Amino acid sequence: MLKGVNPDRPKDPPIPIVECLDCRVFRSETTEIFSDDLYPESYYGELSKDSFLNKWLIGMYQTERRRKLRIHNKSKIKILDIGCGDGTFLEQLPEYFEKFGYEPSQTGRNEVLAKKNIRLYPALDLTHEMGTFDIITFWQSLEHIAEPKALLQSAHCLLKDGGTLFISVPNIDSWQAKIFRGKWFHLDPLRHFLHYTPKTLAHLLRQNHFLPVSFDTVSWEYGLFGWWQSLYNFFGFEFNMLYKILKRWKKYERTQKNTLALAAQILLAVPFLIISILLFGLENMFQKGGVINLKTRKDSKTASCSEEIISS
Repeated sequence: MLKGVNPDRPKDPPIPIVECLDCRVFRSETTEIFSDDLYPESYYGELSKDSFLNKWLIGMYQTERRRKLRIHNKSKIKILDIGCGDGTFLEQLPEYFEKFGYEPSQTGRNEVLAKKNIRLYPALDLTHEMGTFDIITFWQSLEHIAEPKALLQSAHCLLKDGGTLFISVPNIDSWQAKIFRGKWFHLDPLRHFLHYTPKTLAHLLRQNHFLPVSFDTVSWEYGLFGWWQSLYNFFGFEFNMLYKILKRWKKYERTQKNTLALAAQILLAVPFLIISILLFGLENMFQKGGVINLKTRKDSKTASCSEEIISS
């Protein structure tokens, strides 16, 4: 049985992750439920949102996301991002997008409300919006949902005929997951209730009347950092220490132990980065990258929508 480290409380007993024998999806056996306590303000924070490096990285990552959608038509496009976090993806889309978001955490909603030109929905019982969206996206959010079928049924109803659904989730069938197992950075069994392989995610989407269009496992945003931080975890450093510092997730006292640990990690930063780049390139050659990017379109011939489905 796979057991994952609790990233918030690494000294707690590991969280078991079991495989459903019927659907083959892996599920975290945690007593936690979705709550704002799991998504504090620091969850969306960066070291400095005004720094040149951070702006450059965010811009690069958002450019990558837009390219994944492969949008060539620059006429008005209505898009809904489910689990939109702080709204960065929607905010950086071009002006010809009509932008809508849904975010269950209050911390994320507060961030989105401070941004312009994004309409934030408090819930997804949008019977008045049925069949109106061109694109719906789940950027690293579907894994946070314990019961995804109802949400995918709603997405099916909200899309236009032939509309696009794009999902990106961590890949538990990746080389990263198999090498680092419970210490894999992207496992996060406290917040990730479900863990997908390419086959199980594709099967779930076919069950909910979506047809595959394209698939890959490449992500500069998640893949490279997944290797880098997981290497530190693997060699016994405090779990996700550098990530917590970069995201202002945790403040470390200036003790001798913490200073030495941080100094050692800084010395290893370049060697670990070189190793990560090499492994990142190899994993993508064999489609074993740290994320699953799956673009699908709505199959309008196999299901009908009703108010009962969309408000369930």
